[in-house]
Amino acid sequence: MGRGRVHRDAGLLGEDRDRWGAFNYAVPNGSWPRKRPTVTFYPNRLAGLDSAVPDTFVTVNPVREPRPDLVVSDRAILHPILDAGTGDRIRRLEALQGTRRLWFAGAYLRSPAVHESALSSGVDAARALLRREGAVGVAPAFRAFPYGEAAAGG
Repeated sequence: MGRGRVHRDAGLLGEDRDRWGAFNYAVPNGSWPRKRPTVTFYPNRLAGLDSAVPDTFVTVNPVREPRPDLVVSDRAILHPILDAGTGDRIRRLEALQGTRRLWFAGAYLRSPAVHESALSSGVDAARALLRREGAVGVAPAFRAFPYGEAAAGG
């Protein structure tokens, strides 16, 4: 279990704003691979928000803590861990889809385990449910972006 901090401390991304991505990581010098990297998400860039929207960040495993006066939220988080057995576990869980009218969706059913994967998984489960219930053609058209494609433009 780790900590996720929502904050407004741009110092965790560095001074060169042109280098900020939607997903950013940092590893302290000399620590690789013994320490997990700091990962900072920049939702404003990911969503293509207008520059008038205040910069907000989400950081996991910070190399340094964000300034306390700029922290909006500090929460415990548990993220899926992908390992050599992940594919087998996903196939077993997918084989259970619809059993006893129970459907599974989440980032843990896709690789990489990111929000876009969770959305795609939910859409797949909904479509399968609609097919099983005989409601084919009821679901609106939807195309989930492959990982990275949605943020590729900016």
